[in-house]
Amino acid sequence: MSIKVGSRIFAPGLFTTLLTVVLIAMLISLGRWQLRRADEKRVLFDSFAKGADATRLIDLGTPRLPRYQHIEAGGTL
Repeated sequence: MSIKVGSRIFAPGLFTTLLTVVLIAMLISLGRWQLRRADEKRVLFDSFAKGADATRLIDLGTPRLPRYQHIEAGGTL
């Protein structure tokens, strides 16, 4: 199949057509991956921000803290 544009003829071969289709599919896939990754990052940043809501004072008997929990520690020498 060929297309005439002005004085030029556009006639892509089978290899270049298949290569173009594969590249377009890959680029669409990468774009979707970036959108999913952006959602994951948004959830991560929200989790971090929630941890900043309440700072805890800790001592040696404090149980395991939630992820991204902000803490304040004090002591004497």
